[in-house]
Amino acid sequence: MEDDVTKDLAEFSLANAIYAALIEGHACEISARYAANVVSLLALTACGSSRNAMDNAQKNASDMISSLQMKYNRGRQAAITNELVDIITGKFRVINRLAIRLTIACPGASAL
Repeated sequence: MEDDVTKDLAEFSLANAIYAALIEGHACEISARYAANVVSLLALTACGSSRNAMDNAQKNASDMISSLQMKYNRGRQAAITNELVDIITGKFRVINRLAIRLTIACPGASAL
């Protein structure tokens, strides 16, 4: 009787070990597939996010370049305008001085 119980226990233990190994293998396969799907989804999401981030960075850089170029052009135009004002006012000063000199030199001559 003990031999039968021992034999049955050994068979049950072996069957249990084989069944546990099969179940564990199946569970590993399912979890590996699930993990692969999650990794694929994360990779796709990361690619989409980095793509959006790159597009946003490109747009922000373009906006910043446009803004800085506008500021540079306004400053350059202001400098040109100041130079023109200086030239024009200098010309009028020269004309006024010349007219004053002519008036002093020739009291009867009319000013320009």
